[in-house]
Amino acid sequence: CAALSLEAENDDEACFLRFITHLILYVDTVLPEFCAQLALPSGLDAVTESIYSLRELLILKYVAHLSSRRDLWPHVALYTSLLSSDNVLDTYSSFLIRVHGDRERRMALKQARDLFPEGLDVYILRNVVRGMVMCDKENFAREVGEPGALAGIAPVDARMMRSVHWLCYYPEHGPDALVCANMLLRRFLLSHVGEDPDASDRDLYAPKVFVEKILPKDLITVAVDQCQGEDEEEAVPGPISPSLVQNLEAEFLSIKSYLEAHTKYVQFLDAIAKTSPCHTSSRLVDGSRPRHETEIADKMERNAFRQKKMGLCKIIVEFANRASDTLTAVLTFAGGWLVDFDSNLTDEEIDSEEAKARSEELEAIRSSFVPRAVLMLEEVLDKTAMWLEQIAYDTLAQFEGASKDMLLTLYGSFNETYRSNDDLTMDLLVTSRAAPGYWHKKALSLASVVANDGNGLHETFDNVEMEGFLKLMAEHAYKLNRCTNSQNFFDY
Repeated sequence: CAALSLEAENDDEACFLRFITHLILYVDTVLPEFCAQLALPSGLDAVTESIYSLRELLILKYVAHLSSRRDLWPHVALYTSLLSSDNVLDTYSSFLIRVHGDRERRMALKQARDLFPEGLDVYILRNVVRGMVMCDKENFAREVGEPGALAGIAPVDARMMRSVHWLCYYPEHGPDALVCANMLLRRFLLSHVGEDPDASDRDLYAPKVFVEKILPKDLITVAVDQCQGEDEEEAVPGPISPSLVQNLEAEFLSIKSYLEAHTKYVQFLDAIAKTSPCHTSSRLVDGSRPRHETEIADKMERNAFRQKKMGLCKIIVEFANRASDTLTAVLTFAGGWLVDFDSNLTDEEIDSEEAKARSEELEAIRSSFVPRAVLMLEEVLDKTAMWLEQIAYDTLAQFEGASKDMLLTLYGSFNETYRSNDDLTMDLLVTSRAAPGYWHKKALSLASVVANDGNGLHETFDNVEMEGFLKLMAEHAYKLNRCTNSQNFFDY
């Protein structure tokens, strides 16, 4: 009978499997010694015979049957709890990977915490989430009951994102949630390593959605508080040390800052592409009017033209400031962007296979994304300066002799220390945010940021990248000189 039940394939055979499984369980309860002597069916391999008893094999088969029927999922945990600890871990982990609904996940996890040995749920969830995060994308197949993906997100990426929710139901799982969230973020970023830095606006979309819409807002707070306030009696098995959580927090914030900067960078590129710096002034009078009317009309025309330019400049300067500030925050991230520290970590936290893999991934991401961030910031500063030069050239071309005062007045309106009754000086060519020189000077300061050992940036550049960067700095020095030489600048 046992041999036949192990081969159950249809509903009738499943009913027989249920009967024989419960019969063996009853025998094991009333006659445990007799049950232990029951022989396994013939034809099993030697390894199976040495590991499993008949009782264990029948329960495994019955749990597999329960797992195959969504309406029977509420019973999986109960029968799994009758297995040995090793089989509980493997069997329930394999089952939970297929559970995708939030309500079903909560039920399955609660049952595991109620029925399994204390702390085993943590090891199960670690297996489940890591298995889903590191899944093979090529063999993905959507399962019954699995929620659809958000617009623009691949279904396999959506599954990986939702997997972290397994670790967000109970506060004590918070540190593990942070570990796995970082693991998935690294996987997303690594998929872009080696790609053309001139990314489209859909690049990095998946990790942005993951951080902004999928992860709980208090992810870091819960993880840090759990580690710092953890009592030994309430500690989860294999707890994560406060030192490691500090590194994980810095890693998450580093990646988040880059994603935010990339968003501002894309918004800047979109704004500068859609905002033309040039427009034609409309003359209010012709030469037949009296002189005083012509002078008044010309002044009104110049003011209207300058106000129009001021409005255009405000748009671009605002987008440029946002992009440059967030990119600068990435490059000057406290302690270095994605720089990990080994101080106060345990040997296991340094030497484990997962720790070594994480270290290698961080290094690969830094080597690719730090030079990219530097070039993105240089691009923002350079394009802003070039766009503002077009503002100046357009004004000079249409107003000639009057253009110098018009431009200096425009620049003065963007200088925070300038007042309307102040004398217009050539210092505005460097200090005003509407002047090209301001942005070229800011670009030149990038050299100091990259050279600062505290930021750890220059070590991520290879020889070719560093040579290209230094060439860009030389070009900005030349452009700064051109834009701050009043004689050349106003003689366009």
